[in-house]
Amino acid sequence: MMKTPRNLLLNLLVIFFVGILHSCKQENQDLAEGNQAKVEVTISSLDESEEDYLTKNPEKISSAPIRQSSGSINYSDHTLVEYSWTQDKGPLKTKQNSLKADSRAAIKRKPLGNNIAYSVLVYDDQGNYVTERNYNYGAEGSVAPLLLDSEKTYTFLAFSINSTNTLPTIIDKQKLSTVKLSKVAGDLMTFTKQVRLNVGVNLLSIILKHRYSSITTQLTADPTTVGTFNNISNSSIKPAYEYATYSFTGDSFDYLMEKQTGCPVVFPTSQLGSRTMTSTPSFLISPATTTGVLNFGTITIDDETKTNFSIPKIRITPGVSYTLKLNFKTCTENVGSVQGMNWNYPESFYGGVSGIWKDNVFYARGETISRTIIAPGADYGFVFDITELDNAFNMELNGVRLAAREIQFERGASSSQNIRFKDGSLYQGINSEGGNNIGAVYNMKGTTSNPLVKVVIGKKGEVTLFGSKVSGGPLYELELFNGNTFNTFKWNTALQGDNIIKVTQLVDGRTILVGNGSGKKKIPCS
Repeated sequence: MMKTPRNLLLNLLVIFFVGILHSCKQENQDLAEGNQAKVEVTISSLDESEEDYLTKNPEKISSAPIRQSSGSINYSDHTLVEYSWTQDKGPLKTKQNSLKADSRAAIKRKPLGNNIAYSVLVYDDQGNYVTERNYNYGAEGSVAPLLLDSEKTYTFLAFSINSTNTLPTIIDKQKLSTVKLSKVAGDLMTFTKQVRLNVGVNLLSIILKHRYSSITTQLTADPTTVGTFNNISNSSIKPAYEYATYSFTGDSFDYLMEKQTGCPVVFPTSQLGSRTMTSTPSFLISPATTTGVLNFGTITIDDETKTNFSIPKIRITPGVSYTLKLNFKTCTENVGSVQGMNWNYPESFYGGVSGIWKDNVFYARGETISRTIIAPGADYGFVFDITELDNAFNMELNGVRLAAREIQFERGASSSQNIRFKDGSLYQGINSEGGNNIGAVYNMKGTTSNPLVKVVIGKKGEVTLFGSKVSGGPLYELELFNGNTFNTFKWNTALQGDNIIKVTQLVDGRTILVGNGSGKKKIPCS
């Protein structure tokens, strides 16, 4: 009986896999008979942590940066810059042997980009050069096999500059004690491991680690500060060098040709006019220091421009990636007495109609309740801090509505949600930073120092809203969407008289609005 095509295909697959198994078995048998060890290379990229750096370089602990997290400096008489830095989190580190005989298992790590070039040098137990191989990530199989003597100990060195076609220049490679990488200007990554080979196939799992620093600079205007970043130019970090020569022995660097203008810090021009700006990462070749300097050739926030404004005591640690955060904060005081409001009305029904009772008056769903606040003229605007909200509000400022429509925080209310976080996060929806979704605004509460929602009205009448993603959490800038927009209006300064602030809220079931508002005046920062 003739076999069906399906049976024929199954038979061919069986023959194919038997052939592979036989080939692998024969390869291992041939290696064993020849007392050889075949080394197969796999690679992944992993940022060097500060802890690893100091552990492996105990002689550098005395000169290594102190774990300082923050500081401040005056930008002007009325504005401080609070600066802090955080070490960027890399892939999770797990312990494993870097060389395993007859093992195909691998722990997932952050991979290199496709076709990135890297090199492997091999030294015997006397420190003599044995051989080397140049690879491209993902195409290791195209390189001649790395065959060595089994039951012997070798030292493997690997390195890359994250390029597809360029490798560092090797000098004095005949001895492990003298081998160096000369004048490396690229993104240097290295690996060193001493292992004893077994007969047969051995897996060399290389973990390249970045050896230079990377600093991302983030600027924010504090909720107390009005305006945006309007100009940033000629920014740089010092010290910085053109390149360094790396010695595998001692894991040390010789830094060469200091850059007189420092390492550029570049902010995308598309971010100008916003309250937050983030630079592209600055690739920094520099020894460890706590006395680095970030200098702005020119920087303008709101209507204050500074030239050659510097942030001192910048922390630099080789092999570590940082985010340097600069928060511009204006020093102010309240003008006149702080005026607050505190209404919390449960849903009621009257004549079968949903609404609330306020001051013995029934307000049906869709009607508006309000309170008026008289704010004395102030040179830096007005701030309204809301600690409880259910679930929308609006304001009138000197007769002009703050927003064209009621600012609705809730999803599924009688009106459409029309405010969200500027990073794209949503109340009762996604958090763009990751983790759990953000809850409903009516299930959160703020405090006097950490309000739930902050409304900032600038001296020119500009409006900025901020909100928290959790009770008592940090504030993030908000934006209107879904057809809602801010209006423009005139804010009265001290010479122009008082300002009439009318806070309004549409009744939509339970109706809550608790907060305090006051005018703001600039004062000297202490």
